[in-house]
Parts: sequence; structure tokens; C-alpha cells
Amino acid sequence: KRSLTLNDQFEECFRVVKQQLDQLNGTITSMSTCCEDMTQRLKNVKAQTQELINKTTQIQNENQELNIKSRITEGFIERFQLKPDELNALRTTRDGFLHP
Repeated sequence: KRSLTLNDQFEECFRVVKQQLDQLNGTITSMSTCCEDMTQRLKNVKAQTQELINKTTQIQNENQELNIKSRITEGFIERFQLKPDELNALRTTRDGFLHP
């Protein structure tokens, strides 16, 4: 009878330990699910960020190209567009008078 009582006490102790381990397992499983969710969200954000970085780089490159083209165009206009006095000289007739 004493052996049976010891076995019952031993079983009760392990039942409590098993319940605590089951609770711990549930908590760990919940944390694991949460971590997997956060990992997936981080991967999505990383992909979006990389896409944004790529687009920003592309726009910066286009901006540099447009700045170069703008400077070339300004240089062309400065060199080849007639100045007001040059336009007036072309409008002058042989008699020396300006005609609109």
C-alpha cells in the first residue's frame, strides 16, 4: 500500500510537470508563429524597400541625364541664338532704317 501511495504522489508530481511543459510548449509555439509572421513581414518590407531604392536610383540617373542635356541645350542656345542687337542688324534695310 505504501508503494501505491508513493506511485500516486510520483504520478501527481509528473502530471504537474507535464501540464507546465504543455503550457510552455504552447507559449513557445505561439512565439514561433509570431516570429515567423514578423520574419515574413520583414521580408516583404525589405523587398518593397529594395524596389524603392531601385526606383530612386533610376530617377536620380534620369535627373543627372536631364541636367546634362539642359546644360548642353543652354550652351547651344547661348552660342547660336541671335542676340537682340544681332536681330536688329538683320532687320535693318539697305537704307539703314529699322523695319519691324
